[in-house]
Amino acid sequence: MRCLLFGLLLLCLCGTQVSGQDSVYTWDWSQDGNYLGGSILVWSGSQYLKSRLDRITVEDIGLLDAQSIWSFDRGATNNLNLNSRSYSDYLLIGSAVLPFTAYLSKEGRGEGWKITGMAVETLLLTDGVINILKATSKRVRPYIYNPEVPIEEKLTNEARYSFASGHTAIVATTSFFAAKVYADIFPDSQWKPVVWITAASLPALAGYFRYQAGNHFPTDVIAGYAIGATIGYLIPSLHLKKDKSSLSASIMPNGVYLSLRF
Repeated sequence: MRCLLFGLLLLCLCGTQVSGQDSVYTWDWSQDGNYLGGSILVWSGSQYLKSRLDRITVEDIGLLDAQSIWSFDRGATNNLNLNSRSYSDYLLIGSAVLPFTAYLSKEGRGEGWKITGMAVETLLLTDGVINILKATSKRVRPYIYNPEVPIEEKLTNEARYSFASGHTAIVATTSFFAAKVYADIFPDSQWKPVVWITAASLPALAGYFRYQAGNHFPTDVIAGYAIGATIGYLIPSLHLKKDKSSLSASIMPNGVYLSLRF
C-alpha cells in the first residue's frame, strides 16, 4: 500500500488552493465522507476475507488438471518468466506517482488536496474490490500447474490470488485517474489523445507481464483492467463541479443510482 501512504503524505502537504483560480473539482465532506468511509470499509473487508483464506495444500494441487481450464486461459499455465514478474512489479510501483502528476502544473496544484483525496478513494476502492474477488473466487494462479515451479512457492496464500489481476487493476486505476484529471483540467489540450493512449497502454503492458510471468490468466488480466479503469475514471467524474459534470451518484435504499446528463 505504498501508493496510499504516498497519497496521504501529499494530502497533508497539498492542503491549499491557488487563489484566483476556478476550481474544477468539488469536495463535500457530507458526501465524500461516505465515499471515503465506504472505500475504507470495502478495503478493510477485503483484508479480513483474505486473512481467512486457507492455504492450498499438496492434495489440492494433485487434484488440479490444466486440461479442465478454458482454452482461452490454458496457455498461461506454461508461462514462467521471472523477468516479466520483476517488470510488472516495477511498473506497479512506478504507477503510484501517476495520480499526483497533476501537481506538476499550476492548475493541478490549484485543486489542492482534492486530487489527493480522490486518489486515496480510488486506490482504496480498487484494491478492496480486487482483493474481495481474490478471496471469494479462490482461483489458483497459472504457475500452480507448472511442474517447473518449486512446491514451496505453490504452498502459499499468494497461490490462490489469481482472479483478478491486482497489478493490472492498480496500474489501470492510477493511469486512467491521471488521464481523466488531465482531461478535466486541460479540456482543450492537444495532448489529450497521447495522454489517453498512454493511460490505456500502461495497464495492458502490466497485464502482459503478469501473463508472461505465469501469475495470471488472460481473464484475470481483462477483469483487473476493466475494474481499475472504471474506478479510475469514475471517481474524478463524481467530483466534477456541477456545471462541468455530466455524471452524478446518489445512495438509494436499493443501491447506488447513477445518472448521466447530456
